[in-house]
Amino acid sequence: HGLSDAVRFIGHVKARYGFSKGGVLVVPSRGDSMPYVVIEAAAAGIPMVAANVGGIPEIFGSHTDALFAPNAVGAVADAIDNAINDPDAALVRARSLRERVLVHFSQRAMVEGVLAGYRDAFATIYEEAADAIVSRRLGQKPEWPLRDMPTVFDGVQTMKSVDAALGSSRQGRWTKCVSGD
Repeated sequence: HGLSDAVRFIGHVKARYGFSKGGVLVVPSRGDSMPYVVIEAAAAGIPMVAANVGGIPEIFGSHTDALFAPNAVGAVADAIDNAINDPDAALVRARSLRERVLVHFSQRAMVEGVLAGYRDAFATIYEEAADAIVSRRLGQKPEWPLRDMPTVFDGVQTMKSVDAALGSSRQGRWTKCVSGD
């Protein structure tokens, strides 16, 4: 007996179509930073088991019972067996995982997360640059060498641009201090 009675290779298809052809998605990755197949399957509410590698545990959150050790054939088999033998639990987990993915891994959530990271990074750079410029204007030596900061931050006009780009409650705070406006 081979796999031909249990497995069909249908070639390249759209993910949602492929998901509809099976009962459980198995993701046996050995390494994967943030696999879209896991996010897509979760968003579609597909019962799934996956290797406990890379970004997969972050996607699964508290649903670690569906994760298995990578490169462990027995663990993969056990996870598949558990999902097939308890389809109700697999469906409950799939629905919960769907809600989690829609909140934390939607396009909007991911874009907002990236933008928040940039805002935090620029705010830190901005504050350090503004402090250095203020210190220099007051005749004090900055706490860090200005040559380490890109030269674009070494002017009032740039600080005003950064201030406007931040669009936060800090807007205008440093440019008034630096430029005397």
